[in-house]
Amino acid sequence: MRARSLRTVAMHYVSGRGAMVRLVVASMLVATLGTQHPGKMFKRLTHSNLFAVLPHWGFFAPNPATLDYHVMARFVLRDGSGLAWQDVDFIEERRVRHAVWFPLARQKKALYDLVADLLTVSERGAELMALTPAFSVLTAHVRTRLSPPGREDVTGFQLAIVESTGYDTSVPPEVRIVTRPQPLTSR
Repeated sequence: MRARSLRTVAMHYVSGRGAMVRLVVASMLVATLGTQHPGKMFKRLTHSNLFAVLPHWGFFAPNPATLDYHVMARFVLRDGSGLAWQDVDFIEERRVRHAVWFPLARQKKALYDLVADLLTVSERGAELMALTPAFSVLTAHVRTRLSPPGREDVTGFQLAIVESTGYDTSVPPEVRIVTRPQPLTSR
């Protein structure tokens, strides 16, 4: 067997059959690694990543999320009382295939971001919170998930944001936000 020079091997990989695929994959790998770096030079990659083609993994986040948020809803009756609270299922239960393909993972992040925005504003009053885009998005999404009971005295629904520590059951869940009643249909 004849020893080939490094130049010959490199030329084989950048030319010939399948060279374009190898170059694209290698470029994506290098760009993906670049987006993980916190340096200023690499920030350009992150800002030019308009369609989220390059993944950004925060496995070792400086402030990892240690809490889970749950959206609860209940129907409000004409007399002002409410039916039982129910969990509004946002997140699909994890399956083995999700280790490879889980496009709905962004929903959990979206919920976390919406709740973070609402918690910031909720301290300044329910009126102001109801005017935020985060509140509008959350209530619109909940409207698509709720199935009103067959009662004529249902006038709306109420939301509650509940914070839990996930699998650690030694810490009880904490209700962070309870909204005013919302109409069943958007205005």
